[in-house]
Amino acid sequence: MKHLLVATVLSAVFIGGGATPSYAQYAPDGIYLMTRMWISSFEMDVYYFGPGIAVNAPSYDIAAYGTSYAEEQNPGTVGDVSFTGGTMRIDWHDGDVTEADLEPSSGGCFNFDGGLFCPVEKFSSSTLSGVFHGGAAVGGGTSAFASSGQTLLFQEDGRYAMGSTTVVDSIAGGVDATAYSDQAEAGQYTISGNSIEFYPDGGQAWSTASFPYHDDALPGAFPNRIYFDGVMMSRQ
Repeated sequence: MKHLLVATVLSAVFIGGGATPSYAQYAPDGIYLMTRMWISSFEMDVYYFGPGIAVNAPSYDIAAYGTSYAEEQNPGTVGDVSFTGGTMRIDWHDGDVTEADLEPSSGGCFNFDGGLFCPVEKFSSSTLSGVFHGGAAVGGGTSAFASSGQTLLFQEDGRYAMGSTTVVDSIAGGVDATAYSDQAEAGQYTISGNSIEFYPDGGQAWSTASFPYHDDALPGAFPNRIYFDGVMMSRQ
């Protein structure tokens, strides 16, 4: 979803050591990258924290537009945050609850529910250079499968181009049917902190939350990944 352009500032509050955490002193604020190690796998996820709220995998600028759209799409991604001493509790709006000790770490990070949450970096320049691609898939059962992919081209002169393709493969009455949908857009863009603002040619301005990320295991100049529209995209 695209959202009308509103200036926004996303910040991260330093979470230091010392006394037992309390909401007033240590409540997370801004976008955080969560990493969690399992026995044979590595998990990565993104969370937005604001005053009394948490949003998992935000696909737009929560600080500017609030949580209403995210809750309409999936109530389980939005939760109410409360603190009791050093314990943080998130009451997700689908009825689930996540509750664990909040343990401050270095660099503004904190440990919570087995994961390490760290404030994301801000973009250091108003433009990018390169091509990034990302996608997602849902379904895969006996009736339907949907996948979507998006490619972004950023130029240093402030121009961008993006294209997306959605494929839906369904089986009904023994018949396998596939539908395709393509969209394209181009225009001017500018980056400020954790916000990318787009000005499409002949269209309405919109913005989204984003941040740079560098994976040392992948090739490419910094950043070789960016968070955009709820997914991590890789430099091509």
